[in-house]
Amino acid sequence: MSQAKFPENPYWARDILTDDVSDLPRFDYAVLNGVFTEKLDLSFDEMLDFWRRTVTAVFALVDQGIAFNVMSKHVDWERDDLFHLPFDTLAAFLTSSVSRNFVVRNDYGLYEYTTYVYR
Repeated sequence: MSQAKFPENPYWARDILTDDVSDLPRFDYAVLNGVFTEKLDLSFDEMLDFWRRTVTAVFALVDQGIAFNVMSKHVDWERDDLFHLPFDTLAAFLTSSVSRNFVVRNDYGLYEYTTYVYR
């Protein structure tokens, strides 16, 4: 739909974890909306590994930062098919492997939170 509306914009279809991305340009920001909210039939550890690898790979392609959302652990109940990521797990990984510069937003009324990670 976006490509039909904005045909002059370049578009790429790549698997950031398996495809060669060396020909991609640098980006100012990357937004990963909904990529990490559902884990479907993956275990928590499998989804955690996917989240870590993807965040690291995408962050390597940006000059300013990334944004992504995950389901909160601070809910009345959890669904087994969703990825409920604890704040401490998120913060420990980001500070040790990606960037110490991040903001967590949990103020928009949903049972998820969005994290903005900056260089």
